[in-house]
Amino acid sequence: MGKNQRSIFSNIKWGDLPLDPDPKNILAVRLTVLLTWASVQTRCLLIVLAGESAEMQGYVFFSEVQFIPKADLKAIDDLWRQHSNNRFGYSVQKRVAASSSSSPPLKLIK
Repeated sequence: MGKNQRSIFSNIKWGDLPLDPDPKNILAVRLTVLLTWASVQTRCLLIVLAGESAEMQGYVFFSEVQFIPKADLKAIDDLWRQHSNNRFGYSVQKRVAASSSSSPPLKLIK
């Protein structure tokens, strides 16, 4: 790994987690752990779907989307729609783009 590349685990700092057994703090500890792992999982997903450059950038270029398998995009879209009550997801963005203008600036992905 080059010196400018970060490990996908670089944001985990277990020493920052409180070890206080007080029940009031257990939820905060669990939330911190979940958010940390969610961040790692997101970064791993970027690497798996679009390569290391996407992980280093933190996003995927439009030109790279064509190389992501359609089944993976659909699975991600389904998860977003399911957990956001159909307010977020690629298909939702597509509908918004299609309805916002009679001639959208980008070719919409089918």
